[in-house]
Amino acid sequence: MYGCIQASVLWYALIRSELESLGYKVGAMDPCVFVKQMGERIFILLLYVDDILAFENAQEAEKIRAHLVAKFGTVLFEVNGRLSYLGMEIEVTDEGMKLNMSFYVKQLLEEAEERLSLTVFASPGTKETFVADNEAKTFARNC
Repeated sequence: MYGCIQASVLWYALIRSELESLGYKVGAMDPCVFVKQMGERIFILLLYVDDILAFENAQEAEKIRAHLVAKFGTVLFEVNGRLSYLGMEIEVTDEGMKLNMSFYVKQLLEEAEERLSLTVFASPGTKETFVADNEAKTFARNC
């Protein structure tokens, strides 16, 4: 998938057609959001390259899993009330959904701190930046 220039476009076209064959429609504002309405129920899929986050009931989730396995073979699939997705810790309860990115933010800050500690900041000036002529009546700056 990562080998040729148009691989991502071809992958998107393929996964989009598969999701549309399951009754999902591409979101009007974001082509990586897929929505399916069945009566009063609304199912939502979020696509990020080859990761899909689905807000589904168990029956719809199994239908998607079976379809993707039939089409692509082995598919890593997790059904859980608590999961990690693209740096977000997501917890779904009867009261609603909680998103937490503190672990991801902490990692980013630690990496930035490590990079900064390895960076040597040198002065842009040199010994020749300022030249003083003790005989001159003014101070000259060479840039």
